[in-house]
Amino acid sequence: MALLTVSGGNRAYNIILILLLIGGGVLLWLLLSSEEATRMEQEKITKRIRVVAPEKVKPAEPPKVQKQVAAKPKPAGKPEKAESPAEPVKKSVAVAKEKKVAAKPAAVEKGVKKKPEAKAQKKKKVAQLPHPATDGNWAVHLASFRTLKEAQQLTAQLKKAGYNAYITEFVKDGIKWHRVRVGFYGSKEDAKKVAKALSKRYNKPGAWVVKPSKTEILKHIK
Repeated sequence: MALLTVSGGNRAYNIILILLLIGGGVLLWLLLSSEEATRMEQEKITKRIRVVAPEKVKPAEPPKVQKQVAAKPKPAGKPEKAESPAEPVKKSVAVAKEKKVAAKPAAVEKGVKKKPEAKAQKKKKVAQLPHPATDGNWAVHLASFRTLKEAQQLTAQLKKAGYNAYITEFVKDGIKWHRVRVGFYGSKEDAKKVAKALSKRYNKPGAWVVKPSKTEILKHIK
């Protein structure tokens, strides 16, 4: 019986000891968890304070006051003499006369320069056409006129341009005609080229190539 009581007392002691250990562990855990919770709360509060805290604003610098220096009055000089109203009029008239005199020589020079250029161009056009041949038997019939005066005017223009122009006469239906021709050329192709150029230059669209008689050639050949 004594052994049973002793063993029973040990068991109770052990149970109490175990309960005390468990209770102490629970209390320790509660203390640690409460400390951790308070520490986390403090960290959150400090973070909020940092976010909410306004930034420091630098104080505005006072505006710099510029010193205004009063401009010194310029010393009054001697008054300039006013030009008389007659002097500007005289000057403008003199300038206008000089311009007119200078413009006249320029106009004369332009006219003198243009004439040689025009002559050179005419010579170039004539030089490009075939030259008359001494033994040629082809001619260009440029135009026919009822009056001799008209034929002579066109012939004079052609001779002045360097062509061997001449007039022949013929009668048709009782009417006398005066034909203006240019000759003489060694081939029909050369005569066609001249006919085309003269027709365009003297506005004679009816020009054509002819083969005149030997009598006509001997009479008007140069």
